[in-house]
Amino acid sequence: MKPVLCIPSYSRPDGIAIERCKELPLRKFIFIRREQEDLYDKWRPWYTLVLQDHGTDIGLVRKNIVNYCYKKGFDWAFMLDDD
Repeated sequence: MKPVLCIPSYSRPDGIAIERCKELPLRKFIFIRREQEDLYDKWRPWYTLVLQDHGTDIGLVRKNIVNYCYKKGFDWAFMLDDD
Protein backbone atom coordinates (compact mmCIF):
# COMPACT_ATOMS: atom_id res chain seq x y z
CA MET A 1 0.00 0.00 0.00
CA LYS A 2 1.32 3.44 -0.94
CA PRO A 3 -0.57 6.13 1.00
CA VAL A 4 0.20 9.80 0.39
CA LEU A 5 -0.91 13.07 1.95
CA CYS A 6 -2.15 15.83 -0.35
CA ILE A 7 -2.81 19.38 0.78
CA PRO A 8 -4.41 21.85 -1.62
CA SER A 9 -3.38 25.39 -0.77
CA TYR A 10 -3.90 28.87 -2.14
CA SER A 11 -2.16 31.91 -0.65
CA ARG A 12 -1.62 30.24 2.74
CA PRO A 13 1.98 29.06 2.84
CA ASP A 14 1.88 29.09 6.64
CA GLY A 15 -1.20 26.89 6.97
CA ILE A 16 -1.35 24.96 10.24
CA ALA A 17 -1.80 21.56 8.55
CA ILE A 18 1.27 22.12 6.40
CA GLU A 19 3.35 22.87 9.47
CA ARG A 20 2.02 20.03 11.62
CA CYS A 21 2.20 17.31 8.97
CA LYS A 22 5.71 18.00 7.71
CA GLU A 23 7.31 15.24 9.82
CA LEU A 24 4.81 12.48 8.97
CA PRO A 25 6.60 9.41 7.62
CA LEU A 26 4.90 9.27 4.22
CA ARG A 27 5.08 11.07 0.90
CA LYS A 28 3.47 14.49 1.05
CA PHE A 29 2.35 16.89 -1.65
CA ILE A 30 1.14 20.49 -1.66
CA PHE A 31 -0.97 21.41 -4.67
CA ILE A 32 -0.54 25.08 -5.47
CA ARG A 33 -0.96 27.57 -8.29
CA ARG A 34 2.13 27.84 -10.46
CA GLU A 35 2.60 31.55 -9.76
CA GLN A 36 2.78 30.91 -6.00
CA GLU A 37 5.74 28.56 -6.14
CA ASP A 38 8.05 31.08 -4.45
CA LEU A 39 5.64 31.43 -1.50
CA TYR A 40 5.78 27.69 -0.79
CA ASP A 41 9.42 27.04 -1.66
CA LYS A 42 10.42 26.75 2.01
CA TRP A 43 8.41 23.50 2.26
CA ARG A 44 10.45 21.63 -0.36
CA PRO A 45 12.52 19.68 2.21
CA TRP A 46 9.32 18.00 3.47
CA TYR A 47 6.84 18.21 0.59
CA THR A 48 6.71 17.83 -3.15
CA LEU A 49 5.13 20.91 -4.69
CA VAL A 50 2.66 20.12 -7.46
CA LEU A 51 2.18 23.19 -9.64
CA GLN A 52 -1.17 23.84 -11.29
CA ASP A 53 -2.31 26.45 -13.76
CA HIS A 54 -5.52 27.00 -11.80
CA GLY A 55 -6.46 26.41 -8.23
CA THR A 56 -9.04 28.71 -6.72
CA ASP A 57 -11.93 26.27 -7.27
CA ILE A 58 -11.42 23.66 -4.54
CA GLY A 59 -13.62 21.11 -6.30
CA LEU A 60 -11.44 21.24 -9.39
CA VAL A 61 -8.26 21.08 -7.32
CA ARG A 62 -9.52 17.98 -5.48
CA LYS A 63 -10.35 16.37 -8.81
CA ASN A 64 -6.82 17.16 -10.00
CA ILE A 65 -5.42 15.56 -6.83
CA VAL A 66 -7.36 12.35 -7.45
CA ASN A 67 -6.23 12.23 -11.08
CA TYR A 68 -2.61 12.95 -10.15
CA CYS A 69 -2.54 10.21 -7.51
CA TYR A 70 -4.24 7.72 -9.81
CA LYS A 71 -1.71 8.37 -12.58
CA LYS A 72 1.19 8.03 -10.11
CA GLY A 73 -0.17 4.68 -8.85
CA PHE A 74 -0.83 5.68 -5.25
CA ASP A 75 -3.25 3.37 -3.47
CA TRP A 76 -4.51 5.88 -0.92
CA ALA A 77 -4.61 9.68 -1.06
CA PHE A 78 -5.45 11.50 2.13
CA MET A 79 -6.48 15.12 1.59
CA LEU A 80 -6.30 17.82 4.24
CA ASP A 81 -7.14 21.49 4.01
CA ASP A 82 -4.20 23.76 4.73
CA ASP A 83 -5.91 25.30 7.75
